[in-house]
Amino acid sequence: MGSPLTLFMALGIFLILLYPTTKAFLARRLIREQEMKLDRELSQLEKEEQKAREGHEASQDPAYQELEARRNLGLKKPGEEVIVIVPVQEERQETSDMRQGTAEVKGWWATIFPTFKDWFR
Repeated sequence: MGSPLTLFMALGIFLILLYPTTKAFLARRLIREQEMKLDRELSQLEKEEQKAREGHEASQDPAYQELEARRNLGLKKPGEEVIVIVPVQEERQETSDMRQGTAEVKGWWATIFPTFKDWFR
């Protein structure tokens, strides 16, 4: 074997050569990860674009346009009658909300002023 000085110099040269190699490897790895992330984003955007194109094509259909005009704008053809049915559930929900509001007020009142029985004990 060589002298300790020769071994120390060989180790030093090895470490000096290893540093740039490791740095380049880590940089390539980071670039590869970013590339994979961008590929995933690109495929997601391509799917969204395809959906948008399909939606645009469907919106060009006259039957679809008529349906949307009837549904969203309330339009009708001459001689037709439009009947609007209001769901009963909405009315029940409003009544429930009103009751809940009074319950909250009662709960608030009860927290500030305990029952009268407790005052006179």
